[in-house]
Amino acid sequence: MRRSPWLLVLALGVATGAAAGPVRMHGLLDLTAGTRGDALTANWDNAYESNFDPYRLRVFAEATPTANFEVDVQALYQETPGLRLIGAYAQYTPWPEHDFHVQGGKIPWLLGTYAARAYSDENPLVGTPLMYHYHTGLGWYASPVNVDELIAVTDNGDPYAGNPNYAGGMPVLWESWWDVGIAAVGSTRPFEYMVGVISGAPGWATAGEEENSGKSVVARVGLTPIPALRIGVSGSHGPYLNDFSAMFVPPGKSVNDYDQDLAMADAEILFGHAELRGEAFHNVWETPTVGDLRVSGFYAEGKYTLAAGLYAAARYDQMRFSEVAGSDGIGRPWHADVDRLETGVGYRLSRAVLAKGVYQRFTKRALVSGDDATDDLFAANLVVSF
Repeated sequence: MRRSPWLLVLALGVATGAAAGPVRMHGLLDLTAGTRGDALTANWDNAYESNFDPYRLRVFAEATPTANFEVDVQALYQETPGLRLIGAYAQYTPWPEHDFHVQGGKIPWLLGTYAARAYSDENPLVGTPLMYHYHTGLGWYASPVNVDELIAVTDNGDPYAGNPNYAGGMPVLWESWWDVGIAAVGSTRPFEYMVGVISGAPGWATAGEEENSGKSVVARVGLTPIPALRIGVSGSHGPYLNDFSAMFVPPGKSVNDYDQDLAMADAEILFGHAELRGEAFHNVWETPTVGDLRVSGFYAEGKYTLAAGLYAAARYDQMRFSEVAGSDGIGRPWHADVDRLETGVGYRLSRAVLAKGVYQRFTKRALVSGDDATDDLFAANLVVSF
């Protein structure tokens, strides 16, 4: 693995920006109480880490030394894994009168539209859509030797239970795990756009070290014909395996020959007191040992304002995995299909305080036969902005 030279550029940019102008800071404190069980662990974003942790503190620091230059830093603290840097990047705006920006550093994944609602004061519920955090049974550092091994891993649950750092293999798009890259972002009514190059892949990002010598190309194009309607498509293409996986690669091939290809579509409709949003995806991981592994899915989310400060919300999402056949010749999904329903209410006690109560039902479908496994989660959440 190679240390990324972009991190030095990033550190210098952040230090220069912070020294050149006043730093503005604000934060989000989440206090949550909930039940335990499989529905809770299915929310894990990292080992024992989720939006349902008893407390989470997110801190933002921003500096604008000039009208053309901005520096943004985000950090998250919770019991496990402790303090973690989410993002640190510089944004350059060559023409302040135009909506066009160049971002460089540890930047957010600008695929889809959920990123803007990932913060607890913007998320009408508590959980995160499955596509943005749910860990599958496919690893980034070792391909399964054959289909039988893949099935054994995904059938038995967490494939990396002994690893204290990761709750499973790769998600489709790890929203809270940003990576180093550069992107151009902007809009010209009614169009919006983004194109960039990222060091890692959506399913696995490591800002401190480069996993391989390849890069992912990411892009999104959106259309807002009227303020109440927003639609778009986005995608990513690039290698995801790290250099350790070279032992699984056939002669004449390299880890850079096996890509994660992600295609997404998003839509948003606002009318009256109602807000409807949804995203769909199709993802392919190319592997050197068991062929292409696919997973598709979507989520649909609604929010309705009942009275001043009071709202009701719901989200349904699912993931469906392509079939494989092991040595027994029986076809089955390479990972158990999953569904999640989350509903809840929220009440804004003041401009800075939001209270939520939610219910989740998580369903893990049987691989071949038998009963589906379901589990429920109830939680209360208090968000304090400061």
